[in-house]
Amino acid sequence: MGIIGKLKKAGEARKDQKLKKTDRENEQKSGKTPPVSDAAGELAIQYVTALGGIDNLKVIYVCLTRLRLTLKDLSVVNEAELRALGAMGVVKQDENKLQVIVGPQAESIANALKAFKKRDSKNEQKSRKKPPVSDAAGELAIQYVTALGGIDNLKVIDVCLTRLRLTLKDLSVVNEAELRALGAMG
Repeated sequence: MGIIGKLKKAGEARKDQKLKKTDRENEQKSGKTPPVSDAAGELAIQYVTALGGIDNLKVIYVCLTRLRLTLKDLSVVNEAELRALGAMGVVKQDENKLQVIVGPQAESIANALKAFKKRDSKNEQKSRKKPPVSDAAGELAIQYVTALGGIDNLKVIDVCLTRLRLTLKDLSVVNEAELRALGAMG
């Protein structure tokens, strides 16, 4: 292939890139997020936990290899866990903005985070319409909260299938024996 052919091919590739970029921009403007793969979804779930729970995420934006996030509370972010998940770096910009350098999978993780956030807000709207919790479930919840050191000791509560993922203010006030007696397995 001659020089002219290579230039035409490069021009076509650049045109395709512009179209893809325009598609992404239109998705962002419309509020739609593309489908999330299972692998990206699983990784995003772990990132949500390390970032302090879905409620801690206010704004999710992606820039090439970085997740650019605005958070409610930066103090609940677990940087060591982020790095263990593969983050190459964590940059705190101010009291509530954070960049997590994750590499080429940044866009798929961001899309998954946005999908979870969107799903969470829909579930929150639905939960407002649900009937009150049964007396037995409410009593059990009160017992768990008491064993965990009281409501003021709970910073973040996240549900993952059969587990509660909690961020607590003070681990020393947790009554592990009482938790086991209530049925907690670990």
